[in-house]
This record gives sequence, structure tokens and C-alpha cells, in this order.
Amino acid sequence: MTRDFRPAKPSPAGILHIAKAWGVIDETQIKDHEPVAKVPIPLIMVGDSVDDIEAGYEAGAATVLVRSEGKEELERDVRTDVVVSR
Repeated sequence: MTRDFRPAKPSPAGILHIAKAWGVIDETQIKDHEPVAKVPIPLIMVGDSVDDIEAGYEAGAATVLVRSEGKEELERDVRTDVVVSR
């Protein structure tokens, strides 16, 4: 996926597109680039921004935050499942 994909993060559309392409979910689980129901999907979203974490959370993926200075608040966000340093 590139930054040109629309709708962009924090929409979960990119993650759902990948999940569908990989056969993890099917078309019935997606409506208008949003999950039909927030059901956990067997994917992990790794990122370093609130947009990454929100997109993963909204898609139903597990979220992994890569720790970075100034984002300590996001480490305690309920949408963040795991925090790693590198």
C-alpha cells in the first residue's frame, strides 16, 4: 500500500483491502471501506502514529505501537495493544 490509497488512514480501508486480498476476510465483512461489524481479524498493524493505531483498531487488527518521543500518551491509549521500542 502507498500513501496514494484512498481513503487514507485513519480509515481502516487500506488494512481491510489487504485483508481481503490475502483472503483473511471476505466482501461480506466490508461495506463502504468500513468493517460491517467490529470483529477481530487475524492481522497486526504496526505503526508509530495515532493514525496507524486508529486504522488498525477500527479494522479489528491487533495494534503495535513503535515507541517514539512525544507519543507517550499513545502508549496508554486503549486502542494500542502492544508497545515496542524497535
